[in-house]
Amino acid sequence: MSKPLVALLTGAGVSTDSGIPDYRGPNGLWRRDPDAEKLVTYEYYMGDAEIRRRSWQMRLRTHALGAAPNAAHRAVAELERSGVPVRVITQNVDGLHQLAGLPDRKVLELHGTARSVVCTSCHARGPMEDALARVEAGEPDPPCPACGGILKSATVMFGERLDPVVLSDALAISKACSVFVAAG
Repeated sequence: MSKPLVALLTGAGVSTDSGIPDYRGPNGLWRRDPDAEKLVTYEYYMGDAEIRRRSWQMRLRTHALGAAPNAAHRAVAELERSGVPVRVITQNVDGLHQLAGLPDRKVLELHGTARSVVCTSCHARGPMEDALARVEAGEPDPPCPACGGILKSATVMFGERLDPVVLSDALAISKACSVFVAAG
């Protein structure tokens, strides 16, 4: 007899104990700096080199890449290791479920990942750390190394659509699971 599938929908509150602030809470990024939303809005980002430069500087200052999984991330990974089939559907872009030990194939990232960059022209992908190293080395708006196009975080910005395949997979998992937990 197979074990029932457990699906977890996770949001920003799951990662706040890892030191990653949420966006809309009392100490959220949008409350502290209402103009910060422009830095992650596709239209502004693509149309204004200064917005892109500010966005890269914001990424240098954030703690997301240095954050470690917390008890919630570890508990989900432990549930999977114990033999319970688990799938995570997350709104978070921090990759902490994977760092806690869940395989990539077990995590659906609805809003993409901040751990990678993507070229808006040729769609080449690479590690965020490489792009940030280029910013620290003096490239305020690093172009794509493959084609020279505009690089952006591999996250879904305001004004962009969610990946329809990821959305479809999330819906299928939600329908197929025996237990559905929403947290954060």
